[in-house]
Amino acid sequence: GAFEKMANLTIAPEGLFDTALNVTDASRLFYDCKALESVPENYFSNMTKLEDISNMFYNCQSLKQVPGGLFKSNTAVSSVTALFSYSGLENIPAGFFDFGENIKMMITIFAGCEKLKEIPEGLFDNLPQITRFQSTFLNCTSLTSIPTALFDNCKKLNIIQYMFKGCTGLTGESPYTMVDGVKVHLYERNDHLDIFTKIPLKDAKGTFAECTGLSDYASMPDKYKEN
Repeated sequence: GAFEKMANLTIAPEGLFDTALNVTDASRLFYDCKALESVPENYFSNMTKLEDISNMFYNCQSLKQVPGGLFKSNTAVSSVTALFSYSGLENIPAGFFDFGENIKMMITIFAGCEKLKEIPEGLFDNLPQITRFQSTFLNCTSLTSIPTALFDNCKKLNIIQYMFKGCTGLTGESPYTMVDGVKVHLYERNDHLDIFTKIPLKDAKGTFAECTGLSDYASMPDKYKEN
């Protein structure tokens, strides 16, 4: 990426991409910029053809927060990998993924974000095409709960391996969707295939591994708890 491993960069340069109308790849843009602290709100707003934002803020250890509408114009993005992995992110703005109507997979996006304290309500509400969440919150040890309705609109999910593995601080109940007055957890979706896509057990491996503080942990199929 353009600024990859720039150890002293603290602020993303203003206006740099205002004329980058045809750029499709911004992967690894700030990869390993350990001192980066802030990114302007409309930084990518003119880059409407942008498709790849993977590894963009990987290991940006000083980055504690990002603007809510950072990618609001980037609806061409269809998959996201390691976007904030091992960064210093402490919170995720509500509506952050509202640009994601075409996103089909999210892999290790917040993996290793040990300072991340909470997942906002409705974070995944506008991801109707998503089929795969893999290691998305891997080892986010400061998380204490998961919003109940987090996956309500993600009806096509069929791969959720290691999604919350190592989130040892989680308490409360794992997420569920209300169907005719009944709670349907991720591990119960296969009983409601008229509404949800089937999640094969092999593709649910380790979804809640090490999340022993969840109140329904004992009720989950063993595969969901496997390391």
